[in-house]
Amino acid sequence: MKRTLFCQLAIGILIVGQVGAASQKKNLGISDPIIKVERGSAHRLFILGFVGQLVVTPSPKKSNEISYRLTKYLDPMNPSSSDEKNESLRMLSVRTSTSADTLELRVVSSLNRSDWLKWVDVKRAPLAKLEIQAPDNMNVEIYWMHGEVKVSNWNGAVSVIAQDGHQSIDEVDGDLSLKSMFGSAHVNNIHGSVTLEGFTDSINASGITGKLTLKTFASDVKLKKIVGAINLSAQKSSVTTQDTNGAMTLQNGAASMHIKDHRGSIGGASESGLIDASIVGPVNAKLASVSGPLILRVPRSSEAHVSLSTEKGNLNAPSSVESKKSANGKSARGHLEGKEPGFLRLTSESGDISLKFL
Repeated sequence: MKRTLFCQLAIGILIVGQVGAASQKKNLGISDPIIKVERGSAHRLFILGFVGQLVVTPSPKKSNEISYRLTKYLDPMNPSSSDEKNESLRMLSVRTSTSADTLELRVVSSLNRSDWLKWVDVKRAPLAKLEIQAPDNMNVEIYWMHGEVKVSNWNGAVSVIAQDGHQSIDEVDGDLSLKSMFGSAHVNNIHGSVTLEGFTDSINASGITGKLTLKTFASDVKLKKIVGAINLSAQKSSVTTQDTNGAMTLQNGAASMHIKDHRGSIGGASESGLIDASIVGPVNAKLASVSGPLILRVPRSSEAHVSLSTEKGNLNAPSSVESKKSANGKSARGHLEGKEPGFLRLTSESGDISLKFL
């Protein structure tokens, strides 16, 4: 089914473009009338598009209708004759359909693939903005190729798949899944399980209450105020977390991971990347690396049992922990001098290890 969907997308199913362009020259745009559709028994809203901007917000209270408006316009930087303008703006429309428990909104082009590409080649293809209002307890599923997606104030599950562009998801009481190849993501105030996947660009998430799973290759990642289990996997990224609370698991290739003010257990492994973690509260840490440096900062109140070892790297530990050198490398074992029980183990083949106080 996904293959069929994306084949259709390639033919020219197009949602939206650059909103700023429309505001510069309003006479280039045409807004279709607002269309209203009864929800019926549908619990799932499926939205399909190719390029542009999509905005999804809740319907007015107690409304069981789904309404949408499609605004189409041309890029003012590419002048067109009046006939060309009228022809291109007629290309786009929204097709609705209902099956089982799903209501589908699909923006379609009236042209076949070859004719559509002719318009694209001369940069006269129409741009559009699709604005949707729907009952906020519906589960929303969005397939997007290029452009901007905004969903806010929602009380159902949200799923977004995009190739690039910016995705902004705010104030959701439900599970969220967001996957983008080259796009950026901003996620804020989510109550539910969250899955974020990105290849490059940036991922910013804050105010999440629920399990967070994040996978990225080279995105710039910033996480803040997360309450719940956290699973982070990064290859070449820069990852910074702050004020997190829950069991944290790290899988690091060659990324730089900075974990600040974490409360809860922390574990995982790194190949050549840095893991620099600060723990507040009880210490329960188990980290390993091949060649990546491991730095752990703990409260002075901790009485954690300490086990540190590196075969070929350097080792730095508090004086209360006994350090040794042998043919197998460097090691340190003992207890910290506080009163709060805990446990930590840091091991590496050739990476440096450092245990510090906050």
